[in-house]
Amino acid sequence: RFGRSKKKQDDGALHMKFSGQQHVETGPVSFSGGDVDANLLDDYFSIDEYRQLLFPNNHATILDRNISQELFQKWCTEAENGGKAKGPTVRSSPNNRNMLQLHDSLNEKVYLMKISANLQMPSLQITSESIIGVKLLLSRREMNRDVLPKLQFTLLTSNLIPESKSKSVTWIFNQIMKYRDSTSSFTQVSAERVDKDNIVFVTDARLETKMHVPSGILNFLPSVNVEKFEEQGSASIQKLLEKDLEPALVSFANKFQTAFVDSNVNANARVESTALRP
Repeated sequence: RFGRSKKKQDDGALHMKFSGQQHVETGPVSFSGGDVDANLLDDYFSIDEYRQLLFPNNHATILDRNISQELFQKWCTEAENGGKAKGPTVRSSPNNRNMLQLHDSLNEKVYLMKISANLQMPSLQITSESIIGVKLLLSRREMNRDVLPKLQFTLLTSNLIPESKSKSVTWIFNQIMKYRDSTSSFTQVSAERVDKDNIVFVTDARLETKMHVPSGILNFLPSVNVEKFEEQGSASIQKLLEKDLEPALVSFANKFQTAFVDSNVNANARVESTALRP
């Protein structure tokens, strides 16, 4: 879905938005209902090793539980804008009144995660460093139906660090980055029941970046077709989402099938076989 053009604002600059959204759903995974099975899903969604499958090209590190007032407010705003979701539960920090502490409840767990990735471009390598707010909503019973676990990832900060042997290439990159106003991202990964014996895994993602071109630079540029430029930029974001999200979700679902479902079935079969022995 393409972002719409922003006209020149009072500052005389040209403001643009590039955005993409993607919905991905796996095929059915055999998984019957019941409290024991719901606990298995909660356990799977809680384990770092398996969550890493959702970020196959990134290195993820869990951070401490302290969060600034600014990042807390951003988490709440971005979660609401991105997925009609809520921010984390927090408490005052006993050691620093300027900081808050993330607080887990009976039905949800929250933490901060740092993600690093290397992006290779001609004559330039870029290290992307992002801070992600992660909320795990555990299984619960709601309106006489089972609500299965969800993982919500909210982008809080994003930083691009250029590395190049050419000082001029690095300088040009840094000048371009000055015109990036903001990047927002919200992704939800969930399990959903399709019938009493099967579930599917679902990802809904939204990514948006805003930038501006100052009025002084506009004077040196030819006439810019903003609508077309935004459409091309949004198409690139959309392709990025389509390329990365589906393989990661399929890998996440397949691992659940082999590590939890199949192993549990085999364990039950061994128990039954032992019980039948004379």
